[in-house]
Amino acid sequence: LETAAHDEQVALFGEGSYEFTDRLKLTVGARYSSMKFGFTTVTGGPQLFGPTTAPTDGSISETAFTPKVTLSFWRWA
Repeated sequence: LETAAHDEQVALFGEGSYEFTDRLKLTVGARYSSMKFGFTTVTGGPQLFGPTTAPTDGSISETAFTPKVTLSFWRWA
């Protein structure tokens, strides 16, 4: 059994706030992420009591965008 894997992840995040008054604030943010994963595996051989199989390859990639909006209000300022 032989397996090799590669995992790569990157993410960016930003956030900003604006105070309308001393009691009311708006916060807006966003996160973008990207993920890539790949592998190669070979199974079989004497240790598994069978013939060695050809290498199997696989990969997957995903991206995500996550927004954030918050409105804060303070009862007492």
